[in-house]
Amino acid sequence: MSLSFQFLKTVAQREGSTRPLALIRIGIVLLLWNKFGKDIGVFAAENASYLMISLLFFLFSTLTLIGFRTRAAAAGLFFTVFLIYHFYGFVLDHWEWTHHHVYMLMFGCFVLMISPCGRSYSVDRYLRIRRAAQKGENPPAERGALWAQSLIPLQMSALYFWAAYDKTIPAYFKGEWLERVLEWGYA
Repeated sequence: MSLSFQFLKTVAQREGSTRPLALIRIGIVLLLWNKFGKDIGVFAAENASYLMISLLFFLFSTLTLIGFRTRAAAAGLFFTVFLIYHFYGFVLDHWEWTHHHVYMLMFGCFVLMISPCGRSYSVDRYLRIRRAAQKGENPPAERGALWAQSLIPLQMSALYFWAAYDKTIPAYFKGEWLERVLEWGYA
């Protein structure tokens, strides 16, 4: 067995506390609220389509944040952000929603959807503890597979690495890139 395959197998089978993954879940929702909160708030809805996406976004993001039916809520949040990125961004030409950081947040929602992110700091955890107490059992352990906990920081590291690499072009060092950004924002 090759060394790289053995490493991947070790990472995939690693188990431990799900608390860091729960904090990542909460952080991703807060980043999504920061990115889309003012743009797709119910008060900013221009038509029925934007009102629908606003309601879906805030419903699924709130459920994901508090951790109620966490994996289903994260799946709904992923598909909502997928719609925002692809349909509203590219089809309806809302270019602010087609940036790489929106794509990374969408991918983060996908990883949350298939990870045990609701086993800590969540309403789901509270309900499991309450059920166990009613049955006279010990509370369930806050443990799960940690592959997602490794994948999300890896994706963020890749984002920052390539963003830094992108800034090594001569136009960036001469200040021409800053001029272009100011032109995009104010002209």
